[in-house]
Amino acid sequence: MSQFRVGTRLFAGFSVPIVFLVVLALIGLARMSQLNGKLETVLDISTQRLERLYAMRDGVRFQGLALRDIALQPDISFIKTELKQYRQAQKKYAEALEAIKASSPGEQLAKGLANLPAAEQKIQAAAEVVTEHALSENGQAAADAIRDRLRPAQIALVAELENLIVAQQEEARVAVGEAASAYENARFLMIVLAALAIFSAALIAVLTTRSITLPLANAVRAARRITQHDLSVPVELRGDDETGELLRALAEMQDNLTQLLRSVRDSAGQVGRASTQLNEAASHASSSTAGQLERLVSSGASMQQMAVVINAVADSANRVASAAGE
Repeated sequence: MSQFRVGTRLFAGFSVPIVFLVVLALIGLARMSQLNGKLETVLDISTQRLERLYAMRDGVRFQGLALRDIALQPDISFIKTELKQYRQAQKKYAEALEAIKASSPGEQLAKGLANLPAAEQKIQAAAEVVTEHALSENGQAAADAIRDRLRPAQIALVAELENLIVAQQEEARVAVGEAASAYENARFLMIVLAALAIFSAALIAVLTTRSITLPLANAVRAARRITQHDLSVPVELRGDDETGELLRALAEMQDNLTQLLRSVRDSAGQVGRASTQLNEAASHASSSTAGQLERLVSSGASMQQMAVVINAVADSANRVASAAGE
């Protein structure tokens, strides 16, 4: 990571966890929306099927009541009115049955629907006998047909519809269970993604921190060695970021100080050698001066002696001259 600038690394360190969290939130929302839509669809379909099954069951019961009223009433106009309502109930029953078949029922419900035509045919045949006797004003025969043929067929069909209702309730329960399982899976997925996001964020934070603090620590150690006059250990150079530039600047400063000290040592050596030469010259000059001084002192003594002799000669000459004048 040291090839990236510090600002870039810090931006990545903050932005990557945020991206992870945003992705996690989007996945969670999409998954929850999918589950919610699936659950609503399951509940809507199940509710509609149950309502139609209830309508079919109630329609069968209503048809039985209508046929009973037809058999008990001698009024032809009333019988026609009841027959009209009976046919309307049959039509609603058939519409509800077709709607259930069109809703892609489950396997168990489809098998139950396949058992309905046999019971429906028995009811239809019994209903025709009852209607025929009622229109012939043979109420007793109509009542007997209701008791012996219509009522058992009606009970059988209602039992089949009750089984279908139970099957649909079971199918709804299974669908709700699947939705709950899908919710648990989505919840587990979100937990896993959250854990991955936290782990990734922690890893990125550690790597980003180490990529900044380690070069800074190297720079601090190098600066301390320089302040302690230790220029023997080279500065470790790595990275192209700001800390890398700092390390390179310290290394350059250390090299410059090393060259400066080497120049100072060379100059000091030259000064030392020159000083030695000057000392030797001074010693030689001092020896020469002492000899010359000694010779000067000796010459001065000779000159004094000569002056004494000259003075003595002059005195002698004066005395001789005086003696000669006399």
